[in-house]
Amino acid sequence: MGWSAPFSINVASMEQPDRNTVIFKLKEPNSRFHALFTVRWNAAWIMPKHVFEKVEDPLAFNNNPPISLSAYVLHNYDKAGNWAIWKLRDDWQRTSIGMDWGQPEVKYVVYAASGNPEARVIAQRNHNLDVINDIAPEGMFSIMKDNPSAAAWLPGFPYAHPDPTLPAVIFNHKKPPLITRMSAGRWLC
Repeated sequence: MGWSAPFSINVASMEQPDRNTVIFKLKEPNSRFHALFTVRWNAAWIMPKHVFEKVEDPLAFNNNPPISLSAYVLHNYDKAGNWAIWKLRDDWQRTSIGMDWGQPEVKYVVYAASGNPEARVIAQRNHNLDVINDIAPEGMFSIMKDNPSAAAWLPGFPYAHPDPTLPAVIFNHKKPPLITRMSAGRWLC
């Protein structure tokens, strides 16, 4: 819904040859069209048709708790926006992805606002955060130097994302326990 302009401007038509494939035919060549689907730029989330075809006024739709295809559903949150707790869906094993890949071992995921970059580095060094994003390179150097339990994608600089405009430490999905697998053209974690 929030992405109607980029789709209206770029997309001439769409086809769905099978349940796992969507083909976008663009009005003109656009080598960056795929970026509409990347989380880094907020992402044009694919919304479930079976829910939204019943919504009379999409602008009035609350979407709280949020609807997603994730393994997790919103369990609780701070109305001030400081934290949110996500719980493994009770029906996850009955979903197509859950049947194919099994159940995640993590039952709850907590997203917490941990303050400025320096506060996030301190929280991670004190084992209060599992993942830390948006830190200066100096913070990452400190974490890797002084915390033997810290891990990154790469053993040395740049440790994770090489883009200097987006310093981050990101899970390495190529090694256990968070191996990423590909099935029917979908990446699954």
